[in-house]
Order: sequence, then C-alpha cells, then structure tokens
Amino acid sequence: MNVQRSTVERLQAAGDANVHFLDGGTLLGDSLYEECTVDGVHPTDLGFHRMAESLEPAIRSLLEG
Repeated sequence: MNVQRSTVERLQAAGDANVHFLDGGTLLGDSLYEECTVDGVHPTDLGFHRMAESLEPAIRSLLEG
C-alpha cells in the first residue's frame, strides 16, 4: 500500500488534482470478513455490497466537490 499511496501523493504534489487514494483494505469492513469472499479473494454478494457501501461516500464527495 505504501507504493500506491506514495505514488498518489507524488502525483498530487506535481499538480494532478484528479488522482485520489482510497485504502482498499477497508472495503469489506471489520466484521464477518470471511463471509465477504468465496475464497479469501473473490467477493460474494455481501462482499460486493460492502464494497459499494464503502466506495459510495468517497465517490459522492468527488462528484460533489
């Protein structure tokens, strides 16, 4: 994650206002993580639902901002 975050920070510092960072490690929430994937990688319906819930506020703020 440090490579991704530092890349975004470097691009922002260079003036790119259209690149943003969201920590993907938080997308599935904190509880029932094992129910969010089929095999620890591929999301179930619950996993996709949690990802949508996690992404919605970030996307909304970008569209409104």
